[in-house]
Amino acid sequence: MPINTALVWALALMFPFTHAGHTKEEWKSRAIYQILTDRFARPDGDTRPCTDFRKYCGGTWKGITKNLDYIQGMGFDAIWISPIVDNTPNGYHGYWARDWEKLNAFFGDETSFRELVEECHRRNIWVMIDVVANHAGPIAVSYTHLRAHETGRNLVCRLLLEKKKKKKK
Repeated sequence: MPINTALVWALALMFPFTHAGHTKEEWKSRAIYQILTDRFARPDGDTRPCTDFRKYCGGTWKGITKNLDYIQGMGFDAIWISPIVDNTPNGYHGYWARDWEKLNAFFGDETSFRELVEECHRRNIWVMIDVVANHAGPIAVSYTHLRAHETGRNLVCRLLLEKKKKKKK
């Protein structure tokens, strides 16, 4: 069975029982710089403005790694980066998860992610990964068959009854 790299990294950096984890009280002592990975820094140092804000603009984990001096120079000792999992098209922000078992290739590969985390740890910069578990990206499913006035329990009951009827046929 393949290792779910993105999920392993997210869990390893998220929970305090891992070797890299820190308590809530310890995190309160840190100055955290939140980074929208795609918008922060391109790996080649290109600083031209993004021309289409609806799409990826080229920021990567290598771009962040190359700018750790800048982040530390402002007095930050922790970074909070965008979700790292694969996203649906144009999910530059990281909040449209498509595949929880893959890293977002627009941000880089596993090697560049590891290099970012290792360089941060070498500098005593803590790394927090944003994890959005309560929703995913837009998917190609139509919900037009649902009745506009139905919500909650009424909707669930109707759908279950319809499913039962289909099974009987």
